[in-house]
Amino acid sequence: MPQFAQAGLPYDRRTVRADVKMVIRSPLPFILAAILAAAQPAPAAGHPLDPLSYREFWRVLELLRDAGHMDRKTRFSQLTLQEPPKREVLAWRPGAGMPRKAYAVVRRGEKAFEAVVDLTADRIASWSPLKEVHPNWIEDDFKAMVDKVLEHPDFVPYMGNRRPTPTADSWIATSWR
Repeated sequence: MPQFAQAGLPYDRRTVRADVKMVIRSPLPFILAAILAAAQPAPAAGHPLDPLSYREFWRVLELLRDAGHMDRKTRFSQLTLQEPPKREVLAWRPGAGMPRKAYAVVRRGEKAFEAVVDLTADRIASWSPLKEVHPNWIEDDFKAMVDKVLEHPDFVPYMGNRRPTPTADSWIATSWR
């Protein structure tokens, strides 16, 4: 209990802040708590079709990074639960274990890869290049498209007739026809 409350004094923000500073002077307990929390295994999903938890997402990223499949330019078009076969889901009972796998479409520059990460075995189950396909668009693709359109010599004057200042923020680009 803060000193001023024990003495029956009214709350004063300055006193409260001084007491709080005194209590959290050392960050060591917070660092220790963060390390212990990170060391805990990901909790088992409540149902086989539950989405990936944040710990499972992080584990996928760590495994891909440690295997050399990620760099600063790596982007993900998709990262989701790879659903188990239907017969296994139907046979599952609460409390029973169920293998968890993640499916990812990974983009590194112009190349795309398909990855399956076995979270139960804590390993990359498969990593294969995608050929003759383009993964679904991500924000970087839309930005690149906007930049290309704005570079076209006819576009800005044409849009200038309709709007006073054509910029990437003043119009919408879509891949739908």
